[in-house]
Amino acid sequence: MSPSTPIRICHIVTRLAVRGVPRQVLDIAEGLDRDRFKVCVLTGHSEPEEGDLWDEARQRGIDVTRIEALRRPVNWRRDGAALFQIYQYLRHHPCDIVHTHIAKAGLLGRLAARLVGIPSVLHTYHGVPNEWIGDRASARCFVGLERWAAARTDVLVAVSEAVRREMNAMHVGSTSCWHVIRNGVSSLFLSEPPSDAAERSGTQLLAVGSLTQEKGYDVLLRALPTIASSHPEVELALIGDGPLKSSLQILANDLGIASRVQFAGVVADVRPWLRKATLLVAPSLSEGLGMAVVEAMAMGCPVVASKVGGLVEVVVHGETGFLVQPGSVPLLANQVIDLLNSPERRARLGLEGRRHAQAHFSRDRPIAQLQDIYETLYRESAK
Repeated sequence: MSPSTPIRICHIVTRLAVRGVPRQVLDIAEGLDRDRFKVCVLTGHSEPEEGDLWDEARQRGIDVTRIEALRRPVNWRRDGAALFQIYQYLRHHPCDIVHTHIAKAGLLGRLAARLVGIPSVLHTYHGVPNEWIGDRASARCFVGLERWAAARTDVLVAVSEAVRREMNAMHVGSTSCWHVIRNGVSSLFLSEPPSDAAERSGTQLLAVGSLTQEKGYDVLLRALPTIASSHPEVELALIGDGPLKSSLQILANDLGIASRVQFAGVVADVRPWLRKATLLVAPSLSEGLGMAVVEAMAMGCPVVASKVGGLVEVVVHGETGFLVQPGSVPLLANQVIDLLNSPERRARLGLEGRRHAQAHFSRDRPIAQLQDIYETLYRESAK
């Protein structure tokens, strides 16, 4: 039975950059049943090149508050201030459940919640941060802090089985605390009418995501000369921004393909690009789930993605798209060329991908799962 008054949920996310995780947080905050839940979102500042979803959050009617000191880069003095600011907010705005996202907000938010005495705390792992990987002293420190935080968290959520396995391999959290809840795609993508053949008649490759190392865009750029030798009209649009933009532009110039590559930057709505794209290419070296691929499939855009992380749980190889070994320039180039040579196969992949996204990645499913978890935690804390 649901409580007579709404359960108060506070989501905390490091920043509202124009990228996958912040959009998922806003989708959850907007999609939760307003009769059963009262929701607020705490967030910090985005980096200058990332864009910011603050105005969109307000326009969607989401109660969002800025934590001024909360930023992605590690700065112990500023991070201490962010912890105090989150603590002060939670102290003066009581809630029943704190749900954190991304490593920085996850650590500070959970610590503040426990200091205040919030009854229940969740954290969602959207992937494995690069800072945790390797045998450097800093990586060991970050993993150690995460183990400490996980041991003080009631529910741990992974966005894919792949993420859960990686966390378990790092000995983060106990087995009984884990839930796998795959992100859902906005109804805006699922309700879009399928593109007709004329709209996808060009040879336009599309990649969507932050220009960071784990996205593997250098692999895609290195594959492009081979693709262009078979399809001289091919062009590539990179949607997103990030720290590797300059080095990727230099690489495109060195490879002699700069005229074929458009660095489009951050865009508010990727749907017009997906409607026209011949293929979406996701050459990721690691990926928690891969929402850009889910969104492409939802709009009937064929995909070629790396066989890595949560992408294996999104793409049914040979049916809804194709998977290639991560980091392999020849394999990526050959698979893209093969699909560019076959309009009929692309049409079939687009149709099956759209059906798969509609059946398995509706936003309603993860929201329903989270609502059940929230209500269970609330009942247990009230005993």
